[in-house]
Amino acid sequence: MNKKRMVATVFAVIALVGLIASPVFAITYFPPTTGFEDDDIEFFIDTNQNGIVDVGDRLVGVAEFFVTHSIPPGSSAPIAPEELTAVFDLTVAPGSVGGSFIFTPTNVTGVEGELAGRPAGTAVTLYLDSANDLDVVDENCTSLANCVDLANNGAIFFDAGFYGDPDAFWNAISTTNDPDLVQAGLATQSFGVYNFCLNVQNNNTGQTLGLQPCSGGPGGDGQTQIGGGGVIKGGQGLESGAFARSDNDFQITSVPEPSTLLLLGVGLIGVTFMSRRRVKK
Repeated sequence: MNKKRMVATVFAVIALVGLIASPVFAITYFPPTTGFEDDDIEFFIDTNQNGIVDVGDRLVGVAEFFVTHSIPPGSSAPIAPEELTAVFDLTVAPGSVGGSFIFTPTNVTGVEGELAGRPAGTAVTLYLDSANDLDVVDENCTSLANCVDLANNGAIFFDAGFYGDPDAFWNAISTTNDPDLVQAGLATQSFGVYNFCLNVQNNNTGQTLGLQPCSGGPGGDGQTQIGGGGVIKGGQGLESGAFARSDNDFQITSVPEPSTLLLLGVGLIGVTFMSRRRVKK
């Protein structure tokens, strides 16, 4: 192999190694937009002890994400053997009426809750772990504290929350504000829906996250980094103290990082150079 061909080959190998060594390989992304699907269980903390969900009460939950998929649909990939989990802690905010709920992050309402130590305004923190120790489907945790311990024992994947953005929100519409009715409901029965627009801090996804159309009201630019929502299900059979399940999806948009583009470009230049050398010979 002559010197020029050797240099081109080295460039191509460097580019390939750079892409493989990137932390994105632990989770499969489908640029530009990747969807994440999970199941979770939710706990109700009745702050004022009146038996209904109203202002000042908290909803705390743990989630386990199983697959990522392309948007539009067409491709998907399991997250296993890694375990991607989440802990969320929300407080019912003023303006909530009946079954229409507005939520704010608990750690900006005077109670730090389960996300103590995370940035103020964080509504949910995701964790990436090499051990699959949480099972929200067969519910292998026995209490709120135990569920949270199993969910937050990995490395921070990212924090997501409001962070002063007027476009960020987390709202829900439920058929009832009685948690006992939800807890007694069938696991396949729907008790409402929720939607959220959030932004990210402490991003360890290996991706540069772009903005997506997602808005909670006037005063912003109509964009956040995460958009998602879910369906609230009954708590039939839950033995950890959780009162409900939910099926949640969210999506992110990946923006190619300059370093990744540079490595890819160098690799393509090397491959092109080698191809041209073959054609000339």
